[in-house]
Amino acid sequence: MLGESISVINWCQTLPCLHFFYHDLRPLEDKYSYAIETTAFETHADLIAEVRRNQENRVSAEFTFGD
Repeated sequence: MLGESISVINWCQTLPCLHFFYHDLRPLEDKYSYAIETTAFETHADLIAEVRRNQENRVSAEFTFGD
């Protein structure tokens, strides 16, 4: 597992990297300010896929979830 983390870090250091930081995913809108709807998260993931297709994999992306 540690080896996987290191390879991801190296991968992000060699390419322009987009960082997405999340705290909580919810299926419906929530008044909690750190929550994002799952449909919005899916839109973000689709955007990353589109950027990577257009950039011929010269852009990396990192999704991080907080506690």
